[in-house]
Parts: sequence; structure tokens; C-alpha cells
Amino acid sequence: METRMTRRTAFRHALPSPKRSRSGFAQAGKRAVLFFSVISVSPWSIGSIGGATPAVAAEPVALVEMLTGAPQGVGFMDYLFAGQVIALRPSEGLVIDYLQSCERETIKGAGTVTVGVERSVIEGSNVTRERVRCDGERLKFSPAEAEKSGVVVFRGAPKPNLQPGDLVIERRLYGASPIIALGSERAIHVERLDRAGEAFDVAIPPARLTAGRFYDFAADGRALAAGGVYRVTVGEHSAVVEVDSNARPGKTPLAGRLLRF
Repeated sequence: METRMTRRTAFRHALPSPKRSRSGFAQAGKRAVLFFSVISVSPWSIGSIGGATPAVAAEPVALVEMLTGAPQGVGFMDYLFAGQVIALRPSEGLVIDYLQSCERETIKGAGTVTVGVERSVIEGSNVTRERVRCDGERLKFSPAEAEKSGVVVFRGAPKPNLQPGDLVIERRLYGASPIIALGSERAIHVERLDRAGEAFDVAIPPARLTAGRFYDFAADGRALAAGGVYRVTVGEHSAVVEVDSNARPGKTPLAGRLLRF
């Protein structure tokens, strides 16, 4: 309402009084067009007036793990942003994994889902929540994801070979079958660091990708050793990860096994 009043007031001041000449109308018209042009290309200003942050400026807070039916505007393995609203029909549902709070929501039935920072606000639909083990704030974006979401990511060079006493654990996985977010790369190198001589490469044809941009070890029956420490390398990016000693193989909760660089 405040934004509308501002536009109306500005437009009224931009218009000439009845006593002005035609040239006055032309000049005022230019000012009005200029004003609305500024509004149309300045979503940041509008967002700040309403107290909301545009989605392009925000970091995704959750990921769609599963869909029932075909909810409009959302797809399998889509990233979700705080403030995003999803409408569900009676036969529809979805499972949402929050990447920072490690909250996992199973939502069913007609209603609306408003994505929050740590959990959703549900109206009408039924929801079951559970807290899963995940890496929380240490989750990061792949280059392709950062480009799509408008997130600026600063990243260092791949880590050199580490000595046993110098291992720095950058990430922890709570599922033994990681799902790895990829950019344009189609190969993964995995090297075990706490035990010599264990390394392997995974070549990924497009048909093996999940949602076109993830590689899921569970889909191919692969798993890392519980308690193991590995360097996972995708293209020019790598991370030293530790698999939790209680991690299980297979399709365990998504937030606990998602690996992004």
C-alpha cells in the first residue's frame, strides 16, 4: 500500500496543471515515464520498502527431496528460497530438506507452504517434521548452482596432498552414499586419505544424473566407508570429507549426504 501511494503521488506531481502548455505535458510525460522506468528496473528498492529480500539476492535454504503429484512452480531437487510459497492440491505433497537447520518436512494434502529460513509455515496441509543429522552451515554451492541462484561464492584452490597428521576435515557426511552437486563436470575422483591405496574415479554419463545436475552414489549402489576420510574432487574443486562412523549406505535423508563445493 505504501509503494502504491508513493507511485500515485509521484505521478500526480509529474503531471502538469491544466494551465500548462502542451510542451509542459510532454515534459511532464517524460518525467513520469522516467519515474516508472526507474521503478521497473529497481526491484531492490521495492523489496526494501516492503521489508522483503528478492529471491535472487538470497541463498537457497532448502531442497525438494521428493514430490507427490505435480505441484505447480516446483520440481524434484529444486532449491527453495525463504518467502517462496507453494500451493498444494489434495492429492499432492512434497518432502523438503532444510540445509542449515537440518529440518526434514513431509507435507501432504491441500494447502499452502511458505518456505522459511529453518522451517516452513504450513496452512491447511498435514506436516510431519524430523531433525536429521547434516552439515548445516558448512554446506556450500557448486559454481553452477551459485550462478543460477545469484549467489556470490569465494573459493580457494584444491587442497594439496595432506599428511596424516595434517588432515583438516572440511565437511562431514551422515550418509555413506553421497549425492554430489555438479556443474558442467562429468567425472568425480575419490581418494581415501586415512588408508593408503584406495582411490577410484566415477565417469558420469548424462543418463546417470539425478535432476540433470546431481550424481547420487545410492542410485548406483555405491557407498563410502563409515568413519573414512576422503578427498572428493570434481574438476578444479575438492573437499576433504569425513563419513560419520554411524553413516549408512543408500538413500538416507538428503541433507545428511548432500555434498556441494
